[in-house]
Amino acid sequence: MSKFQSRSTKIALASVLATSAIVPAVAASAETPSRSMPDGQYTIDFTITDTTQQLAKYIQGPATLIIEDGKYFIQLSADATVMNMLTKVEVDGVSVIKEVNGQKVIYIPVERPGGTVKGEGAVAVGGKEIPTAFELTLDPTTIKAPEAAEEEKVEFVPGKTFKQVKDGEYAITFDAYDPKTNKGDYAAITNHLEKDAKLIVKDGKYSVELTVTEKSSPMIAGLKVAGADATLVSEEGKKVYSFALKSISDLVEAGIHVVVPAANMDKWYEFGFAINTANLDLPEVTEEQPVEVGEELPLYIYKDKTNEISVMSTYVKPTVTVTETANEFLVDLTFVQGQYLNKFNIEGATIADEKTTGVDGNTVKIYTIATTNLDAVYTATVDVSVDAGPVKYDSVYPVQLQFGGKINPFTDITKLGDYGNIVTLYSIDLFKEADKFNPNGKVKRSQFALMLNRYLNLDTTAKNPFKDVSSFDAETQKAVTALSDYGIMNGTSATAFEPTKEITRQQAAVIIYRVLEGAGYKATGASVPFKDVTTSNKEALTAIAELNALGIMTGNEGKFNPTNTLTRSQMAKVILNTLYVVEN
Repeated sequence: MSKFQSRSTKIALASVLATSAIVPAVAASAETPSRSMPDGQYTIDFTITDTTQQLAKYIQGPATLIIEDGKYFIQLSADATVMNMLTKVEVDGVSVIKEVNGQKVIYIPVERPGGTVKGEGAVAVGGKEIPTAFELTLDPTTIKAPEAAEEEKVEFVPGKTFKQVKDGEYAITFDAYDPKTNKGDYAAITNHLEKDAKLIVKDGKYSVELTVTEKSSPMIAGLKVAGADATLVSEEGKKVYSFALKSISDLVEAGIHVVVPAANMDKWYEFGFAINTANLDLPEVTEEQPVEVGEELPLYIYKDKTNEISVMSTYVKPTVTVTETANEFLVDLTFVQGQYLNKFNIEGATIADEKTTGVDGNTVKIYTIATTNLDAVYTATVDVSVDAGPVKYDSVYPVQLQFGGKINPFTDITKLGDYGNIVTLYSIDLFKEADKFNPNGKVKRSQFALMLNRYLNLDTTAKNPFKDVSSFDAETQKAVTALSDYGIMNGTSATAFEPTKEITRQQAAVIIYRVLEGAGYKATGASVPFKDVTTSNKEALTAIAELNALGIMTGNEGKFNPTNTLTRSQMAKVILNTLYVVEN
């Protein structure tokens, strides 16, 4: 069932984002990196100009950004022959030529990895020393952690795949895999966990119960599977943990928390978890069999392109019954006074069945509507003829149907194409009730952070580093601090967030793509199809290309308009599309 309409739940990505390898982030509009960047080495792009054109010719990027005790250094290098031609390189009158591992390099201390550094030098050419002045301009939006060399992994091959198993409890076995090689029977884990386990299928959803061995139970303090903490369901004798799975045929990331105070040990051990399915026989659900049945959702029928409830609501049951099959949702819409109904049509969905019965002197008509998207707002036409004493009319009414959620309070969105997106996000409390939504209003950085974190629900113990956010409400401060701490959206400097500054479409794309990366999304290598996207920022190019391919952010008439400010209506579309991608 759709998480947005049927249960109004929000996904919590905090555990996923906290453990994912997000590159220490620089905001899409940032000028300096986040305060959370740890000491270490990174890469950074630059441009260099000098009066002799010798440095620009031979010193190529990227440079190495070194952070030591919170201080920044830029290391430039070139071929040894070229470096030996440099007889002098100075910044503020101090030589910045240094020998590192037996090689000459340029090693410049900087206040921050952004802006321009000016210096002087001399190059020995043809026996002559030629003086030169240079300017080094650093691009902080290109900062990246160096890619670690990955050990070669063997491919995980599931023994048998299952589309959907019938509800019930089943005895299974599992295996633990070395996270570096993907090889099974990983003794570091199998010594702690019993291989016999239980699979529970309820309402089409999977959960697994694992038992810790008796000798290891006192030292196991936690289990994490697929980015979420497992629930301790029993600790009598042997500990038993329960956790949810989206699929029983996949290899998923997991971790076990071992705590031995006497040995001064408190450590998480990573591993891969997979159910042994090769010889497993489980009853599967056929496509005709429902996975989840009989859920009642409220039905709202609006007058055409308004937020007013239509008179048609008096002719129908105020709720719909929703059944989820393997491929779609089936929505039963009941006309309790069907004797007045001549015809019913709906756009964007299919009428799969129609039934007619008699109840208390009325003709009851039940239309079964097949759809793949419960969260949409559908346009329909209702053709009625009423002849009941003094009441006589014959009309065709265009209406909008909304299954579930809450009644739309906004008076200025009913004629918008993004109407359904806005009402859906209002229904799950991302937007708050108001008379007007102001769909064409320009989104501020603080507003984008607030809306995004209402969904992500990230929490942090970090203190707010941005002085210009301290006057905002507590929820906004929490959102800004959390998104910065998780490397998703940072400040424009170490102490400034510029909360009232408008956010551009390109900046929004980068931020949204970081959320996807944190949830485990891998780039497909899609290319940017928009001619007006001319940035050299690789992260922005990847974000725009991938979000366009996913349908999260698309262009208009061949243009992406990267520098245009994101509107509130566009923000609703982008955030809702992101939720669909993450939760599916």
